[in-house]
Amino acid sequence: MENKISQVEAPAAEAASPVEHDAVHQGCCTSRRAVLGGAVLGAAALGLAACGASGPNEIPEATGKPEPVLKTSDLAVGGQASVTAGKTKLVLFRPSEKEVLAFSAVCTHAGCEVSPGSENRFHCPCHESWFKAEDGSVISGPANAALPRFACEIKGEDIVVYI
Repeated sequence: MENKISQVEAPAAEAASPVEHDAVHQGCCTSRRAVLGGAVLGAAALGLAACGASGPNEIPEATGKPEPVLKTSDLAVGGQASVTAGKTKLVLFRPSEKEVLAFSAVCTHAGCEVSPGSENRFHCPCHESWFKAEDGSVISGPANAALPRFACEIKGEDIVVYI
């Protein structure tokens, strides 16, 4: 049995001039230039957003394991302290008699340890980042994200952080 395969030749495509090509394809496709331009603008917007100093953290809920970290008598109003809760290193700030704020002591830039500073600021000595003690936000330096905040409260004579 003999197999016959028929071939159909397509007519030769005529080369269209750039003007004819644009007229035929106008509005049907997005140009490479438009796609690349949009991609560049999108990447630039994301880059700028990542480089901007971040704002304050939301107040976390008191969930997790409560860890007493310090006596209230050891942290004066307006004072700061470095403490450890479990294996988590923290910096504390006491803005008022009835409130204590707790933040991660790990710098958001390169992971160095942040410590109490001066003038209601926390300091990272590795690359000179500074954070507001009131909300953990970046004041200056290469760090571009706020220090993560932990739930913290005063219970009797103890300052308790929830890890």
